[in-house]
Amino acid sequence: MYRIMLTYQERGILHVKVMDFHNSRIVDFTLDELEREELDQELKQYITSNAESIHEGKWEYKKR
Repeated sequence: MYRIMLTYQERGILHVKVMDFHNSRIVDFTLDELEREELDQELKQYITSNAESIHEGKWEYKKR
């Protein structure tokens, strides 16, 4: 099971941090890396299904 923790921009690149509850780890990647072979298929589907909300900034973290 995966849950998006936050997203953030760094040098114009969108990063996503996702909690992987099955493996007790945090996965950090850019949306450009979504097609990597190392990423689990279930994770790819989860991110793809939430892509619109990600781009709208639902989980956006901004340093103030």
